[in-house]
Amino acid sequence: MSRANHVRPESVAPRWILRHRPPEQSLFSGIYGLVLASALVAALDATGEKADPGQDALWVLLTALAAGAAHGYAHVIAQRASSGRAATMSRLRLVLAEWPLVAAVLPTVGILLAAMAGWWSEATA
Repeated sequence: MSRANHVRPESVAPRWILRHRPPEQSLFSGIYGLVLASALVAALDATGEKADPGQDALWVLLTALAAGAAHGYAHVIAQRASSGRAATMSRLRLVLAEWPLVAAVLPTVGILLAAMAGWWSEATA
């Protein structure tokens, strides 16, 4: 048997890579959450105002929850429009599948809460 017969095409990934690769939707939601958190922190940093990292952390978290719910609801509406059926438990799963968006903002929220605790300044956070 020749060695050439054992060479895999580049498009075929080993099974262990496929098992450990996050789904595209999770990556999308996570990256969206990181961009959202960064934009919110930049927007909440008002010049001339007293810094309040606790309030900023709350706004980042609430905005991520609202964005996740809105994205999930958009998926539900799109699925309902395409299938014409009533809401089911699978539609609830579509909303809950937006958890990576919310999870991606948690490090930012944690850093802001640490700034609130006085571990460092909000500007450093």
